[in-house]
Amino acid sequence: MRQCPSCGRMIADEAHFCTGCGAKVPPEKPEGGAKRPHPQSVRRCTGCGAELAEGMSFCIHCGKPVSAPPPAPGRQQPPGGSQKGEKPPMPGKESPAPGKKPRKKASVSGTPSWLYPLGIILSAVLVIAIGIGIAYLAMGDQLIGLPAAGETEEDGDSTERDEENDGKGGAQEDREDVAGVTGGTDSGADDGAVTDGEVQEAQEEEETYLTLNVTFMLLQVGDTGTLTAETNGSLVTWTVEDGSVLTLVSNGAQAELTALSAGSTTVTAACDGLTAQCEVSVPAPAQQPDPQPETDSEPAGGENPALTDPDGYLLPTDTRVISESELYSMSREEVALARNEIYARHGHIFENDTYRVYFEGKNWYTPDPDFDALDASQLTAIELENINIIVQYEQRMGWRK
Repeated sequence: MRQCPSCGRMIADEAHFCTGCGAKVPPEKPEGGAKRPHPQSVRRCTGCGAELAEGMSFCIHCGKPVSAPPPAPGRQQPPGGSQKGEKPPMPGKESPAPGKKPRKKASVSGTPSWLYPLGIILSAVLVIAIGIGIAYLAMGDQLIGLPAAGETEEDGDSTERDEENDGKGGAQEDREDVAGVTGGTDSGADDGAVTDGEVQEAQEEEETYLTLNVTFMLLQVGDTGTLTAETNGSLVTWTVEDGSVLTLVSNGAQAELTALSAGSTTVTAACDGLTAQCEVSVPAPAQQPDPQPETDSEPAGGENPALTDPDGYLLPTDTRVISESELYSMSREEVALARNEIYARHGHIFENDTYRVYFEGKNWYTPDPDFDALDASQLTAIELENINIIVQYEQRMGWRK
């Protein structure tokens, strides 16, 4: 490199013009008689013939593009004969002979490499097709609406009825739904059917109950009555404690009772370990006492306030069964009035003047010509039982025969 005499910019030794100011620069003479480069190693511009420095792409004299320099004499090419910018062959691999095209790489088995991706795609398609086929076989019966394998048409219809009953509620419908679902074979378990274990758990969760329509029954000798058991269990069995008082004929959840003799007993219904009882009372047939007391009997004179009270009663014989001990403090005449007081409540018209006058003095007494004292059906069971208690007491006391 040398310096421009005009501007002092460093320029190439062979430049005739300064690249900074454009002034013409005289050529530099070799010092000490040095030899100039070999003519073949000097690059010259094809436009103006000026010498070019190594690495220039444009002529600094005329600005014309400069082609790549020819290789230096005696310069050897890289091993393998590759040009500049060309990768040398890999060790152990032979370069193709000049004039021959390189062969395409083949697989070890001789199969073209493009077949591998195609094979992978076909394999994936085959696996998907097999999966779809298996799913269709498993669900095909449901998709076409036919009963599943091992399931009868009745089972299919039952399942449809169960679906229609969904949401209607009720313990009975729930049990029918469970029974309809489990009606098929074991093969239906894969289709979502309820198993026997689940049915048993559902039944255990529902608590069993047992009740009777009545817990006390009053029957007259020869009368019949019906007991009804309400339960969600299975079979109901009936037993009677004293078969001499009444007979029992069972008909499933019902029992027909017939009173045979006076007394009391217990009827028991049993179902699935549960029991329910009903007390049955059969009073003794009441003897039909003469509503007219003895002609020589007259009411006692007034120790009992009810005798003189126009609104009073001697005993509450119309609301409860009295006890014999309630008669102990009463005289013979008062006991007779208490017995006839039962008939007077129904408006019996007395023929005896003494009793007619006594009951006509009561505000609650209203004569009723339609009442028949000899017709026991016009009296209640409590009143008949009280008449029987009073008559038996009078007989024991010797006041009646």
